[in-house]
Amino acid sequence: MNDIHVHIGDIVADAVVGDIPTVQIGEPATLRLSFRENTLPNVFDSPQERHRKLYDHVRWANSATIQVDRSSSGISNYRETIPGRASIESFIHPVQFAEDITRIPDYWAAITGGQNTTEPGGGQLGLELETTVLARIEQYESRTAIKQDLSASVI
Repeated sequence: MNDIHVHIGDIVADAVVGDIPTVQIGEPATLRLSFRENTLPNVFDSPQERHRKLYDHVRWANSATIQVDRSSSGISNYRETIPGRASIESFIHPVQFAEDITRIPDYWAAITGGQNTTEPGGGQLGLELETTVLARIEQYESRTAIKQDLSASVI
């Protein structure tokens, strides 16, 4: 387990389990995450609450329409259709690794699916998060900006 915490939007996972994916625009990147009690500053939600919030995105992504069209220069457009009853506002989130980790670039991602990997019997909380890399984090200042730039007719 890599004790590298990662922020997916405003949700903090405490560690990346296994290999850290290569980050290439337009390509999938799967993160295997662990949630546990932590001592990170300004993290007030319990591991269970943070896991639940991110799993809501995974659950809805598994049943939503998410389309990422690639061109030779990267991403050409992005479409998402979020069910009206969903408790989320977008599948696009910044993925930002621990501040002291410079070998892994932060990026904008579309959450495209995943699964709950929590150990049976109340063991370690885990989540496999499937994403598609949309852009480097420095390319867009906000979710609104990336959605405006990459959006197709349905968002």
